[in-house]
Amino acid sequence: MEFIRRPTVLAALAAAVLSINVLVITADGEDRTVTIDDDIAAPADGANADAPGDGDAQADAAGDGTIDGNDDGADGSDGSDGSGGDAEQTDGQGGGAGLTTPVSGTYEYAAGGSWSLSGAGEPEEYQLPATATGIVRSGGEAWELELVVGERYTDAFSFSLGADGGLDWDTWDLEREFRSGRSTTPYTCSGDSAYYRPGETDRTSGHGCETAGITSEGSIEHVGSEDVTLGDGTVVTADRLIYTYTVSGEGVGGEGRLDLWLDPSTGMRVREVREINTTTTDSQGNEFAYREQVEFTLMTAVPQN
Repeated sequence: MEFIRRPTVLAALAAAVLSINVLVITADGEDRTVTIDDDIAAPADGANADAPGDGDAQADAAGDGTIDGNDDGADGSDGSDGSGGDAEQTDGQGGGAGLTTPVSGTYEYAAGGSWSLSGAGEPEEYQLPATATGIVRSGGEAWELELVVGERYTDAFSFSLGADGGLDWDTWDLEREFRSGRSTTPYTCSGDSAYYRPGETDRTSGHGCETAGITSEGSIEHVGSEDVTLGDGTVVTADRLIYTYTVSGEGVGGEGRLDLWLDPSTGMRVREVREINTTTTDSQGNEFAYREQVEFTLMTAVPQN
């Protein structure tokens, strides 16, 4: 866990998908660490859980109703996304169940919603900008997605094509910046079977992530195929997953849900809706609450560069 210390009561906040750690510097100079667990929960009912095809998403250059991560002529095969990564960028590698890795490059998402922290001085709330950048780096049978939403909000995911014919979700790193500073929390994730296999319906699999004594345990329901309207107006077919979980750790509690609509050819996020509602109590009895209700929808099916 990395903290940027500044001379404020709330010295730093480490935001992660599953937990947030707050380092508080007391008047006597003693450091106390507080963990605020982030629970991911797409609301079953409400404005942010509207069904796919509501006009927030975007389109397939192939025009066949699915998003083809390996469209002919799609740029980005050289992995030049400006990130400075050293890994070789190789697109369209084969995997089980017909999965391939997505084309390397920079994608655009429509974004909306907000995130906030309360309980440590004046409450802070931040609105997401209207667009987000998704940087994909593919190499061999593994790939990464870095989702950058303005200057204060970044998620990074890594995936690999598994031997059981599916996609494994391996890591999830979160970075958030509050007035007190910026920090990053890395999570290691695993499941009792593949995180995703294309075209599945009515399968439920176990999945969890952990870091520094905080554990998230939950299940992923494989709902089936649904139509999503991309930002350019094209309707595509995506597979929907619902991830629900609880978080446990000393002084930590919460539960949540994350809704994902994935490209059946690659497993890349076409649309995502998440709601986080968590609280943590520190050793002095102070309670902190982190709230996040956000959504992202792919704007184009091919990288912009």
